[in-house]
Order: sequence, then structure tokens, then C-alpha cells
Amino acid sequence: MNYTLLNPLLVIVNLIIEINTSIIFGFSLTEVNLRKVLKKSIFISVVAGVLFYYSSIFTNKNISVLFICLITIPCIYFFIKIPFSQVIIIVLLALTFDLCIIKLLEYNILNILLIKNNIAEDVVIQSSVAIFQFLSNIVITMIIYNNSVVFFPEFIFEDKILFNDSSDYYNINIYSIEFILLSLNFVLYIMFLELHYFRFNFRIILVFLSIIISSLLLFYLKSNIQYKSKLRELLSDSQHQKEILAYYNVIRSQRHDFNFHLNAIYALINDKNYLDCKKYIEDIVKDAGYINELLPLHHPIIGAMLNTFKEIANQKGIEINYYIYDNLIDMPCSVYEMNKILGNLIQNAIDELQNESQNNLKIDVDISKERESIVLKVKNSTNSEKECIKSIFDIGYTTKKNHEGLGLPMIQKILLKYNGVIYSEILDNEISFIVRIPVLH
Repeated sequence: MNYTLLNPLLVIVNLIIEINTSIIFGFSLTEVNLRKVLKKSIFISVVAGVLFYYSSIFTNKNISVLFICLITIPCIYFFIKIPFSQVIIIVLLALTFDLCIIKLLEYNILNILLIKNNIAEDVVIQSSVAIFQFLSNIVITMIIYNNSVVFFPEFIFEDKILFNDSSDYYNINIYSIEFILLSLNFVLYIMFLELHYFRFNFRIILVFLSIIISSLLLFYLKSNIQYKSKLRELLSDSQHQKEILAYYNVIRSQRHDFNFHLNAIYALINDKNYLDCKKYIEDIVKDAGYINELLPLHHPIIGAMLNTFKEIANQKGIEINYYIYDNLIDMPCSVYEMNKILGNLIQNAIDELQNESQNNLKIDVDISKERESIVLKVKNSTNSEKECIKSIFDIGYTTKKNHEGLGLPMIQKILLKYNGVIYSEILDNEISFIVRIPVLH
């Protein structure tokens, strides 16, 4: 549709609403909370709409579309604070919606109706069409906003679930989604550019065929993600079962050896060998102490995960000390979410200490309750400067190689649901990450 006769302000408003509707569509399908990002989405749409209008005056519109996509990607990444792979999928979905629904359906059908009825495109007609289009886009935005449908859950964009996760497996899946959407958008864009060369009847058939094919592709991707999600749950359950089995095997082993230890202690006392008896008891307490520390936890899966981390750390020469003062029975989050919080904090501490040159490598993990809030504290030595604290919670920020810097922002996202907070402290070359979560009543 040619809007050369219209007031520039009306054209810009139409562009802003069109871009915002497309972005909202992308947000909805990738499980972004629309109520929390609506204002930022409108701001990004205003910037993109104004830039597109003025860039199309001085350059070819085809180049302007590519330019706007490249501008929108960093805007969403920095303003919305989500993983980069998720941003790419959002922009590609927004482009698919814009090309398929707005360009090929709305613009094309209206253009056909005007030509079929021999209606000249004067200022009144162009204004009426523009108003109809941005009103219809507002209605579409409201429908999406109130009925959000998720095709691509946010977990597929996360760096890792806890530790030793098959993140490469999920990355390959994301790359395939990006390739399919990119190919689809390329075909739709070529079709849009060449559509006016076809006869009217064939144009209508092409439009509806493109919508059907695009919908089928999106539903195929959704079903594929659902299959991978179920597979991921099975792998996660299998991992938890292994951890719990290892956890209970240690407990069984201690219980099995208990009688032998009692007999040895009884013999040492009978022989009045009190010094050796004391040393023997100290060794038993030290060996069984960390498991006894974890037993008060109400959820065995959390205890199993913490036990697994202790074994992993021991293999790397790192000592983890657990101080359990609360059993987490009234935590508001799920066991899976609590494991993600604790797992990411402990994994970050292990990664930090692997770069340390000192011999005494130690991590302290406190689980307690203060003033109706669950308090988690993970402390370890560090060489980081205090200035790093300002950026440590930003997506993508990391001091370690081969890391995407998503662990702490992921924790923040979980805590946001439960009005929790996370902050850090540095004191005497030791860094502590402290999490506070209001408890359930």
C-alpha cells in the first residue's frame, strides 16, 4: 500500500503499531511475560518505527527492513534482558507475523479490493486504510496480550539446567528453529515483493497458502519442542534418581558400618585406650558429618543434589561445607527451582575457585530462615574486584571462558515470581551471594 499522500505522523503511528503487534506476537510465542515488557516493547517499536520511516526516505525500503531487524535485536536484548538466542527467535517470529498476516493478508487483500472496485488511492482512501490497519493491529495486540500462547518455552534458551547438562543438544535445536524461520521469512519476503505481478485470484491463493504453510511449520516446531521437553524431563528425572540413589547408598553404607564402629569403640574402651577411641570417633564424625548435615532437609532431591555437588567439588580439590538451619519445608518455589538457584550459585563458586592458585579452596553454603524469609548464602574466596559487582547480574556478563553469563539472571527471573531478591557482598577477598525468599504461610 502506497502512503505517499498521507501525513507523516499518521504513517509513523501506523508503523509503530505494526511493529509493536509483531514484537508482541514474538514475545507471546517465546513465553515472555507481556505484562512486564509491554512498555519497553512500545518504546522499542517507537524507535524502530521512526527509524524505518526516515531510513526508507533516503534508502530503498528493502534495505530499511533489514536495518530495522538489526536495530531491534540489540534493543530487545538490552532492554528486556533475555538470552540472545531468544531475542533472535523473537525477531524472526515478529518478521514472520508481519510478512504473513500484515503484509500478505491485510495489505494485499485491501489492495485487491481497491483495484477490483476501481477506487483511486487519494488522501481519504489512504487515511481510511491506514486507520483500519492500525485499529485491526491494536485488536490483534489485545487478543495476543490476553490470550498468550507459548510455542517455544523459555527453558530452551537457558544456558544449562544445573550442571553437566546436555546444553549442546538444546543449542542444536535452537539453531534448527532459527534456520527454519529464516528460510520461511525469506520465501515470504520474496513472495511479498513479487505478488503484484500475479493475477488477483492467484494472489489470494498464494496468500492463504503462505498462511497455512507458515502455521504448519510453527506447529511442527511446537510439537518438536514438546517432544524435546518430555525427553528433557525424563533425562532430568533420571539424573535426580541417580543422585538420590547415590545419596541413600551413602546413608545405607553408614548405617551398615555402624555396628562395626560400635564394636571397635567398645573394644577400645574395654582396653582403656581412650586416646585412640577419641581419634576413632572423630574420624567417624568427620566421615559422616556432611551427610548428617543434609538429612534435616525436607526434600530429598535437594539433599541429593547438594551431595552430588560435594562429590564433584572434592574431585577438584574443593571443600564444600553445608550449614543447614532450615529444612525448606515452607519454601514458595518448586524443588526444581530451588535446585536451579542453589545449583547455579554453587557451580559458579566452583568455577571461580578453579581459577584460584591458593591451596585452601573452600565453599560455605548456609540455608537458614530470617524474619519470615528463607536465606541462602554461598561464600567463596575470589580475586574479582568490587567494580565487577555492578555488572555481575547482567545477561551475558561473565569472567569465565565458555560461559554465556545466564546463571545469575536466571536466578533473578525465578526470584521475581516469589518477590525474592539476590545480592552479593565482597569482604576480605571473599564473595558471598545471598538469596532471600519470603516463605509460604
